[in-house]
Amino acid sequence: FQHLGVVLEEPWHLSYPHVFNHSGQMYMLPEGSTSRSLRLYRATNFPLGWQAERVLINQPLIDASLLQPQPGGDGRWYLFASNRNQKSSKNCRELEIWSSSSLKGQWQPHPGNPVRSWRQASRMAGPPIVHNGHVYRFAQDCAYTYGHKVRSFQVTTLNATHYEEVEVPLGFEPAGLQGEAAWNGVRQHHLDAHTLPDGSWVAAMDGDRYVSDYLTFKWLDRFLMLLPFSLLLGLGSLCTLLFGRSKGSSTHLACGSPRVGLRGYFSCFGPASSALLCVPRLLHRRVGGRHGSSMTGNAAQSLDAAAPGTGTRSPQSDADDAKDQYRKSHLPRTMKDACNSLLQGKKAAAGVRKKGGSASAHSMGALAAVSAISGSLSRRHFLGMTIRRWLSMACLAALGTLLLTFILWAFFKAEVMMFVMFYIKAFGGQANPIPIDGHFSKFSLLVMSFDARELPLKAFISHYSQCSSVGEIVVVWNKGVPPLPQSFDSQVPVRVRVEPVNSMNNRFKPDPDLKHRGVLLLDDDILMSCADIEFGFAKWRQHPERITGFYARLLEGDVPNYRCTHCEMHTYSMGHYNIVLAGASFLDSNLVFQSYSAPENKLGREYVDRVFNCDDLLVNYLMASKLGTDTQHAQWVRPHKRVDVGRLTSTRLSGAHNVEPVRHQCTEDFAALFGNPLKNRSYPLDFMGLQRPVCLGYLGCMYI
Repeated sequence: FQHLGVVLEEPWHLSYPHVFNHSGQMYMLPEGSTSRSLRLYRATNFPLGWQAERVLINQPLIDASLLQPQPGGDGRWYLFASNRNQKSSKNCRELEIWSSSSLKGQWQPHPGNPVRSWRQASRMAGPPIVHNGHVYRFAQDCAYTYGHKVRSFQVTTLNATHYEEVEVPLGFEPAGLQGEAAWNGVRQHHLDAHTLPDGSWVAAMDGDRYVSDYLTFKWLDRFLMLLPFSLLLGLGSLCTLLFGRSKGSSTHLACGSPRVGLRGYFSCFGPASSALLCVPRLLHRRVGGRHGSSMTGNAAQSLDAAAPGTGTRSPQSDADDAKDQYRKSHLPRTMKDACNSLLQGKKAAAGVRKKGGSASAHSMGALAAVSAISGSLSRRHFLGMTIRRWLSMACLAALGTLLLTFILWAFFKAEVMMFVMFYIKAFGGQANPIPIDGHFSKFSLLVMSFDARELPLKAFISHYSQCSSVGEIVVVWNKGVPPLPQSFDSQVPVRVRVEPVNSMNNRFKPDPDLKHRGVLLLDDDILMSCADIEFGFAKWRQHPERITGFYARLLEGDVPNYRCTHCEMHTYSMGHYNIVLAGASFLDSNLVFQSYSAPENKLGREYVDRVFNCDDLLVNYLMASKLGTDTQHAQWVRPHKRVDVGRLTSTRLSGAHNVEPVRHQCTEDFAALFGNPLKNRSYPLDFMGLQRPVCLGYLGCMYI
């Protein structure tokens, strides 16, 4: 395809370009509802040159469609549209008609507006047509989502005062009839029909496999992603601020106050947590002994008898010290009440000891604390708990339940990869194709996988098939029973290439069935946004001889080596690189595949088979050697969203997680085989003014 140019550019949204001929002149009536007007444009140099002719109607009309005067009619022009002045929920629900005696005349609203108030068949789905003297109108059915399907109606009455229509069969398979994987699996919302010179008809209809961004995904994705975190923050703030007790003095701080920190926050949730925070104060003089598990005096005496007392301080002294610290502290009243109950229990324990008990200070203190807590809850606090405390406890329970539910949903039901994909789709940015020298192009996406990774592979293909420049997806199947191509939910053709031998070299084999010269090699556990894919493709098209990828590495030394604990992090700290890993890179299939499969590289391929790794390093040695020192062989592109999901799972393409020692040895052995083509090569990292990624040790660096 060749990009001819921009037809029309305005500072507002433009869509639905209704193009028609009137008296030998081409006109266009695009939707520009955000300008709150409907404007008519005249072609000065069709198809690229257009000039604003006039504003027809000063209303934000949507999907405006004209019907020219018909023979035998009233000689008026009619315009069908929906009005954005109505509530957003009515954009698809109401149909208005406007009429005029001429195209550029005064347009008047129909007295019956809205002539239709039905979400299932009001909004226009294309310009009306005339067939055998009858006018037919196409409408969108928005019951399920925007533009779910197209319905057709025959107009039986249309004049300046009345409008009537009846539904007639469209004669076309509705959306979803052949399953969601079909071209119109979820939506088909516009139909444009025209007559040919021989009297036959031709029509174009668009279809979609995904629910429309217009009503759901664009904002719903972000809402659902942020909802759990917003609720967690909101509930926490509610518990801290709403149920706190601020008395305006230094000794009665609001719960959650910075002066009491975590203790104040926990004081929001009743006496139990407050009392537990007081136990360390009572037991600050820890002496040996055994912990009691009963709250009765008899059980305490039994434990005292079983545990020899080794303490040198009396329980009375411990209680006095605790009371002194308690008085000096700045605690909320709830905590002070609990601590006071514990102190009283401590004194009672001291009395037991004076009467002949032999318990150690440690065991007696523990039993006193447990007894005080139990007594406090059972006699005083539990029976006298206010509604406010019940609400605060319910708030804490809701907080924990929400957090647990979110974790279970993210990591068990939706799986890690699905959760990451959900995030990347919601925040990945615009994914429009990028022209180079006015031309667009396509590439083949080549992914290598095997049976243990079939489920994430399906999610992988479903995601990347939506990228505009992907022309086909080729699955290099290394091991196990191969899946059927039709089992994938893909918007582009999928071909499964079954390999007889499980080898990391398979993705570099020449493939005469590839449809495109440009190939994106991508591991099936790497998730990026389509916007990053399109940007990387555009960068590669500017220098197709380079390996253009999203993972940069720096091999240092006279004999290049991979001796780094966290290699990507190390590369970023050095500020430059000299190789790009092939597991997420664009390359010229003719140039790279032929070089990799050449007889001169036989020893290199055998080495990769032996260690089942390092194919991505080998291709850098080969291309650096082939292109020479004067030509840059690799190019790094900074992604906006990139997550290596494989680091979160247990199944990887190239064996175990800890592959650094193997790769260290690979670099040295490759240098012995091919010389040192990477020596003195260094390319600066270009972050394009953006932040560096989040690097988390073993989890690697993530662009989030």
